[in-house]
Amino acid sequence: MPTEMSDERVQRNEDSYCADYIEALLTAPETAATVLAERIARLYAEGRFAHWGAEKDQDFPVEDMEKILAVDCFDFVMRGTRQESSGLMYVDVERQDDYLL
Repeated sequence: MPTEMSDERVQRNEDSYCADYIEALLTAPETAATVLAERIARLYAEGRFAHWGAEKDQDFPVEDMEKILAVDCFDFVMRGTRQESSGLMYVDVERQDDYLL
């Protein structure tokens, strides 16, 4: 899902929508597809993609829409571990090919 845009007038809510989808995957997997479809429909209804297209903003090509809305398209997961260095917190991420679904 997209996380940035050039127009400050549109609310950035993708993180919440993504969290809703992940929560559904973990707690009620049978509802996850519906939750995702509803959240993507909200993004369209809220005008979240109104600035996409070369004639509107060349940094947001319409051809990228399919890619940013694709989910569950990788056959691996990323495992994150919280780390701290010089007082700065960060997440060290490592690809995991040996996971169980």
